[in-house]
Parts: sequence; C-alpha cells; structure tokens
Amino acid sequence: MKGGSADPTAFSSLLLTSVATCLIGGISLYGGKVDTAYVFFGVLVLSVLTAGAAAEGAQSYVTDLFTGALLFVVLALDFVMLTLAARNKLRRRILSARSSDFALR
Repeated sequence: MKGGSADPTAFSSLLLTSVATCLIGGISLYGGKVDTAYVFFGVLVLSVLTAGAAAEGAQSYVTDLFTGALLFVVLALDFVMLTLAARNKLRRRILSARSSDFALR
C-alpha cells in the first residue's frame, strides 16, 4: 500500500502569478469582457520581468514582492479608471437631463 501527502503551500507562488497575469492582461475585478490576447500580453509582461529579475540573480521572494507591487499598481489603476468612467457616465446623464428639461420649456 502506498501513501502520499500534499503540501498546502506548494503552489502559492503560482496562484499569485496567475492572478497577476490575468489582471495585468486587462481582466477587471469588477466584471466586463476581455480578449484572450490581452491575457497573453499579461503573461508576456510578467514573464519578461521575472526572467529579467532571475537573470540579475534576485531571490524568489524579491520576484514575488515585485509581482505583488505590480499587482497593487494594476488594481489601483483599474479602480481609478472605473471611478472616472462612472463619473463621466453620471455627468453625461445629468447633462442630457438638463437639455431635455430645457427642451420642454
């Protein structure tokens, strides 16, 4: 009889990398549609950056730290862009309501 075991932290860096590549590729946490080519672009960007860090002799925790920082920047940009889009949509709605009120008078 053979026995086996699994380490629950075995693929923790893979999880960070996969989430980062999807978000760098343009998938929003708030929903929407994205093309597979953009996710491929995210994989390319993160692969080049991690390969460059490995070529310079950086430790794996430094690469994970850099990936996390890049992920934070991407999420912040996504939030700012979503906020600006919502603000512009509200502004257009107010302006169209004012113009329709003006047309009724």
